[in-house]
Amino acid sequence: MELLYRDKKLLKEERFREFATELLQRAKKTYWGSMAFGMMFFMLGSMYLINLYLFNTSSFGSFDVHLGYAYILLSFTSAIFSTKEYYGIRGSMTMLLKLLEADEEPETDFTPKLETT
Repeated sequence: MELLYRDKKLLKEERFREFATELLQRAKKTYWGSMAFGMMFFMLGSMYLINLYLFNTSSFGSFDVHLGYAYILLSFTSAIFSTKEYYGIRGSMTMLLKLLEADEEPETDFTPKLETT
């Protein structure tokens, strides 16, 4: 995923939390869009093959069968690559948010205080 101008601006201004949440939201929208794209190709390939086998049994060749299977293969590759991209971004941005939260917590002093008598 490419960084936009506003992403680079947020990084220069050191607003990391805002950058991470915005990138997470954009990754989620992209993920669901590509999953819808994959489902569309799966449905297109399935309907194409069903139509081919049930109604046009006398007039189809190997190209038609390969085209139907190519649509289905495209849907599976779309699902695999979009999932890989989404979980890669999600993991790194979640880790960044956890690190930012850990920086904001006050440090506790575990050294015992000596009492003088």
